[in-house]
Amino acid sequence: MKSLGRIIRSVKAFGRGLSGTGSETQQVPRQPRIGLALGGGFARGIAHVGILKVLEEENIPISFIAGTSVGALIGAAYCGGLSPADLVEVAKRVRFRGRDVPLSAREYALLEALADRPGRVMSRAQLEERLYGWDEEIASNAVEVHIHALRRKLDAALIRNVRGLGYSLATEA
Repeated sequence: MKSLGRIIRSVKAFGRGLSGTGSETQQVPRQPRIGLALGGGFARGIAHVGILKVLEEENIPISFIAGTSVGALIGAAYCGGLSPADLVEVAKRVRFRGRDVPLSAREYALLEALADRPGRVMSRAQLEERLYGWDEEIASNAVEVHIHALRRKLDAALIRNVRGLGYSLATEA
């Protein structure tokens, strides 16, 4: 989250630089053309939407967007007319086996953390870092409670417990 804050501050500073007046000359300054390259990875999708939102808020025009995997989907949807708010709503919708599954914000964040590395084990400490801020108090069984809720809502076999190491998202369920 710290790096996202730095990116947002950089984008805002860039926007101020675009709108600021430089030395007064007879020439009309050429507006820079900005292109976005959006990468892949499940968790990055929401970060891409955050960048689009900040660029819109700062009135920084985007000339073109390219992407791979989820970046291509986000870029295409944005270019197709969806607003960043619409994209967040769509991105946070979870469908599993043909049905909408309502998830709490923590359940969604936990699923997102596991889905970012399917098949790889994430320790409870790693998951807590993704779910909670530094100043939040965490109950000793908080991750387990959210894991239980996800298993109940989705499929018990979807999230595997690797005893003594942590949890992983099954690659087949």
